[in-house]
Amino acid sequence: MNQNFTQSLQTFFQEAQAVAIRNKNPEITTEHLLLVFLDGQSEVSKMLVSVFGFAGVDAKLIREDLEQSVKSLPVLQTPQDIRLSAGLSRLMVFAGDVAQSWGDLYLAAEHVIMALLQKGGASEAASKVLRKRGLTEEGFKSAVDRIRGGKKIQDDQPEAKYQTLEKYCKDLTALAHDQKLDPVVG
Repeated sequence: MNQNFTQSLQTFFQEAQAVAIRNKNPEITTEHLLLVFLDGQSEVSKMLVSVFGFAGVDAKLIREDLEQSVKSLPVLQTPQDIRLSAGLSRLMVFAGDVAQSWGDLYLAAEHVIMALLQKGGASEAASKVLRKRGLTEEGFKSAVDRIRGGKKIQDDQPEAKYQTLEKYCKDLTALAHDQKLDPVVG
């Protein structure tokens, strides 16, 4: 796989490794990776939680299910070499295919999730969790498109370009609708 990763995906892999180490798991699995995708700690993680919300899925419930799934993984008292599971390695190949089909130059978290929805199948516990909670390929893709605003991933920090107005501006119309503006007297 000669796919470039976004900086956030590289960080997510490091965090997934830390989760596996803390849980004394011998492998980094898709469940570990999805857990850090949805932890809400980074801006990208918050964006992914929003994507799940736009797709009509509660990311908190998915996270709870994933935590239970991680607890059922094999445990070693002193894990030596922690490596990617075979399932996660295969998934990353499929994620590269998704990135290519979407016209993206870099591999990001949304490609991994879409690959899981498309190719995860019944054998992948994380895929079962996503489907159980109602996440579909169509709903996820629509939510990703909404966040991205039609932009393609052309560099290793694409998230900085998403929802720019929402990050740096206030929606005065929405604030007025919610009666959160002071009336103008004059």
